[in-house]
Amino acid sequence: ESWGIVVRVSVALVFTGLVWLVLFLSQALLGLVGVTVIEVTLRQPAAPWLITGTVLGLAMAVVNELADVLAPGLVLRLLRLLLPVVLLVTVVFLAALPVKGLDAIFGLASSATVLLGLTAAAVTLVTSALDEADEMAVAAPLMVQATRVLAALAVLPAGLAGWAVWLRVSAHGWTPPRLTAATFAAIGLAYGVLYLAAVLRGRGWMARIRQANIGMALAVMVLSALWLSALNPEAISSRSQVARILDGRTAGAEIDLSGLQNWGLAGQAGLARLQTAATTRPDLAARLKAFAGGDEAAAVPPDPATLRAALAAALPVVPDQPATRALRDRLLALLPVGDLQGWQADCDARLPQGGPGCVLVVADFLPLQDGDEAMLLARGPDGYMLTEGFALSGDTVVRHPLTSYDGDLPQFQSGEAAIATLQAGLPPLMAVPLNQITVPGQSGLLFAP
Repeated sequence: ESWGIVVRVSVALVFTGLVWLVLFLSQALLGLVGVTVIEVTLRQPAAPWLITGTVLGLAMAVVNELADVLAPGLVLRLLRLLLPVVLLVTVVFLAALPVKGLDAIFGLASSATVLLGLTAAAVTLVTSALDEADEMAVAAPLMVQATRVLAALAVLPAGLAGWAVWLRVSAHGWTPPRLTAATFAAIGLAYGVLYLAAVLRGRGWMARIRQANIGMALAVMVLSALWLSALNPEAISSRSQVARILDGRTAGAEIDLSGLQNWGLAGQAGLARLQTAATTRPDLAARLKAFAGGDEAAAVPPDPATLRAALAAALPVVPDQPATRALRDRLLALLPVGDLQGWQADCDARLPQGGPGCVLVVADFLPLQDGDEAMLLARGPDGYMLTEGFALSGDTVVRHPLTSYDGDLPQFQSGEAAIATLQAGLPPLMAVPLNQITVPGQSGLLFAP
């Protein structure tokens, strides 16, 4: 009896962890289309305790109903509880997708991972609901229909994941991680197509999905063997990257040789091809020379004047007036070149809305100090936002970290939307709703956000 209690509690705790994984996956998935209901809910102080307690209690109730404590059916019964939740999240995501648009999804490097996670969850939950035979599958009409719908919809996130991977490959070429993602996307798409075909054929769809699972298991075994033998991701990636460099699709500062160095004999062969081609490519020769010296970042040092002129043309300033442009130019003249290179890369990355991925807002953010200050918002790598404030004191740039009243800075889609909104014009300035107490000899004490 003691051992039974330990097993039941352990299984319930593991199931609670799986529920949290599904919640985080659902939050990431809905975040791709700007739906933040799960994120807002989880921010409530009591939400983690309520969710954990409710799920743990529900899992204990299900576990206690099963007589065979260690039977495989225990795990299957618990997984079935997650199927309606994943179906609801999938339907909300697909419904919001036409409104948000595909550009918002494919602009994020992590979108393929989230979509593949959803596909894997759908396949796993459908399989657990169908079990080994019809008499062991879910019996409630609502659960049967939910399983059928989720099986039919699995092809959509798999297809979107494959499309997202292909867009990355077409823009940047093959790498071993992208080849891995493409393989998983192909597997997920095959599952989705087979499931959809089984559902559309009507009666007997449960048995056809079980047969599809057996066939896919054998196919994945063959594919795994190919990965260990005939399929060489390093060689494929090396050929792809070298071809892009030689035909000019990757040039100048975009040439990255670190991958080739880490891709074994295939990467070394690729570097040898580039050494031969460098005799007619000065930019490639400079990259190879700097890379051989261990300082690839310094391969093509930018001209500061050219960099500042290009950034002044690429960095939108709001409001766009002679005084604000003058403040921008002073900042560009005083800031180090390394910062400006990062700004240039962020501005060159386009927003889903079509504008540059940066904006410099100029206003009197510090009323107790003379002159205006500048606030930079830029879309950094993988959608994370760069936010920083700048004030001028003579010829010195004073940096100020940015925060918000609730301590939550915009990120990902909300950050991109904030940049696009600010590029359209300067919103009215508002006083911060804070009070402070005055202490003799001090500037005052207040609650920081």
